[in-house]
Amino acid sequence: MTIRQFPLLPSALVLGSIALGAGTSLWADNANAPSAKAPNVLLILLDDLGYADLGCQGSPDIRTPHIDALAASGVRFTAGYVPVSVCGPSRASLLTGKYSAEFGLPGNRQAEIGIPHEHTTIAEHLQRIGYETHLIGKWHLGHTDDQTPMARGFDSFLGLLGGSSHFFPFSPGGNKWNSDRDKTPMQGTRDILEHYRIVDLDRSTIQHNGRELGVGDFPPDTYLTDLFSEEAIRFIQKERDVPFFLFLSHTAPHGPIMAPDHYLERNMHIEDPRRRILAGMMTAVDDGVGRIIQTLNDQGMMDNTLIIFLSDNGGPTRINASLNTPFRGVKGDVFEGGVRVPYIVSWPGVIPAATVIDEPVSSLDLYPTILARAGIKPEEDLPGVDLIPWLMDLNRSPGLHEKLYFWRANARAIRMGDYKLTNFQPGDRSELFNIVENYREDPEHQLQDPERKQKLADLLRVWEESWQPSLAEGPDSD
Repeated sequence: MTIRQFPLLPSALVLGSIALGAGTSLWADNANAPSAKAPNVLLILLDDLGYADLGCQGSPDIRTPHIDALAASGVRFTAGYVPVSVCGPSRASLLTGKYSAEFGLPGNRQAEIGIPHEHTTIAEHLQRIGYETHLIGKWHLGHTDDQTPMARGFDSFLGLLGGSSHFFPFSPGGNKWNSDRDKTPMQGTRDILEHYRIVDLDRSTIQHNGRELGVGDFPPDTYLTDLFSEEAIRFIQKERDVPFFLFLSHTAPHGPIMAPDHYLERNMHIEDPRRRILAGMMTAVDDGVGRIIQTLNDQGMMDNTLIIFLSDNGGPTRINASLNTPFRGVKGDVFEGGVRVPYIVSWPGVIPAATVIDEPVSSLDLYPTILARAGIKPEEDLPGVDLIPWLMDLNRSPGLHEKLYFWRANARAIRMGDYKLTNFQPGDRSELFNIVENYREDPEHQLQDPERKQKLADLLRVWEESWQPSLAEGPDSD
């Protein structure tokens, strides 16, 4: 296990610290109520963020000082994985702690049906013991009455049920977007409002607790990312006597790539117009993170808030100008560029600050991690583990090196320790890599190790046998 610690960035000092001792129990004695030490949980999920699109991830051009400060206040994982490289099933896996293919949701088409009710979400667990739960942003896990966020554990919801939205939804034609969005990048607000060609975008309407919002509810130049950040701030500022679970599920930087002029003007150092728009979208996200962290400090909540930041999958580089450097692959792949994402966990005073860990972890670990903080003992035989005890004592706790990681998309893949096997179908063609030494997955340097390849292939086959039939027709990785 590689652990690196660095001096705190000066801007990270705003995150504060807490006095919870290492010996304090983080488990509840009563499973019917939150533990007396149960923290608030803020889960920030970005949509289609590239691995190299944050300053702390090595971006040469996109500036994200507030997210960098968040990383400096806690742990940044360089090998943070998601189990699916497209939006909907990645979210289903995160919220249930299970591989979505195991309950019939391998791809976006299937995820739009929703998570079967026999699988309990994080929000449902926390709501039942008295947490206040709120979802802001993208859902993409069902749109029927029994599969909306408020039917799956959230007390309130502001956002969209579908997979993407126009970023100026309250402008004239606000539930529309540019039909050539992947070919002709938009510029600022003025260009968007005056020049885009519009087509219907299914289920992109922004709603609040079931009421659809539209022109007149907000000013026409309201930018969706800013709206979501401000809603998060309002939620945090509410007076309450119970802990909260806030899931801030941004649509940025998913297409259509759009940014207001004032965010573009802060990124004029970027010559590529598409990349400049992406940078403007990330400036909006980063500013929002800064305001949210400041609000937590102002409310005296930083001493008891677990903050998690990650992306739902790798960047679709040709669509939103993201970068997955240095990895091979994009959204929809099982290569590292599709499944390895920025992944930050911060809890000042409980887990170490200014720490970078190369040990692999997964978004599947967040389900048991969050539930354990509330005093809920997760189900047995989950693929993920509670990260906090490990992070509290990195010098003595065993690492997670021999965990298994599986992926299903345009191919199948498994990682165990330093080794990753990718299996392409049909034809059963496979590639074996030492993923630490050959992190670019260069096929010219794949390993010739028949015994190891067979062992991983057998483990992958056993996992495939656990899949349930897909709940809808259509490709896995659309």
